[in-house]
Amino acid sequence: MSDKIPYVIVTPGYDTNHGGIVALHKLCHLLNAKGYEAYVLLVIDNRLSPAFNTPQITSTDMISDIVKTRRGIVLYPDIVKENFLGSLRPVGFVALVSQSQTRPYPVTFYWEACLMPPDMDKNKYLIRIDVADRTLFVKDDSITKDIDTVWLGKAQLDGVVNDIKGDNIVEITYAYPKDRKELATLLKRSKLFYTYDHNTLMAEEAMLCGAIPVCVPNKSQYAKEWVNGIVTKERYGFAQNTSVQEIERARSTADLAIQEFYRRTAGTEEDMVNNFIKVTQDM
Repeated sequence: MSDKIPYVIVTPGYDTNHGGIVALHKLCHLLNAKGYEAYVLLVIDNRLSPAFNTPQITSTDMISDIVKTRRGIVLYPDIVKENFLGSLRPVGFVALVSQSQTRPYPVTFYWEACLMPPDMDKNKYLIRIDVADRTLFVKDDSITKDIDTVWLGKAQLDGVVNDIKGDNIVEITYAYPKDRKELATLLKRSKLFYTYDHNTLMAEEAMLCGAIPVCVPNKSQYAKEWVNGIVTKERYGFAQNTSVQEIERARSTADLAIQEFYRRTAGTEEDMVNNFIKVTQDM
């Protein structure tokens, strides 16, 4: 029997509307690719990605063997508040700003540095999985930019409603457009991408398509992240509010934003996954 400790990743079913969920599924895939034994335990629904190797926990016998007998590592996302599998090696994963101060497990990893409490070691407990589809979400100068788009996202959970409307403004929802290819086309047509949800993968996808992401101030708990941490003077191409001056600042640094994205993601995923393995295997 291998001395490598197996993994169980608790996650909602695969959903490209939620970057944190995609990250959990991709992490399972990457662990398996590195020769570790990793499974997903799906909650909420049963969707899997055909692009990822994510074997599924399908029985209580599997849970008993992997978690109890073999003392497997169980990774819980921030939406799960307790170690319901009774793992002796529970690990947390925080991707939502609303849960950034929650640490119910002995080890917790964070998807963004700005979500981490000040006392956390950013070199040890950061795991930024690259989930942007760079084959779909890329600038296409042959497509005319003739619209602006707006996205409520998770902000609607806090009762926020969209008040950015107009003849050339298209609202993106969880139901529209119907697939990722159509979403990419909309974002390639967009001059501005207004978002009430400031903790959204779609902002980076819009940026890669040549749109200017614009943070719309609102009362939602999901409207805190960029203001508090992600968008600094070094984070080019993202407007922190809807003022003309801020949008122009973001537009003037749009090309630098894309360069910074590729610089930030080059090689870091591999290093962070390797660090995740070392920290969790040593628990």
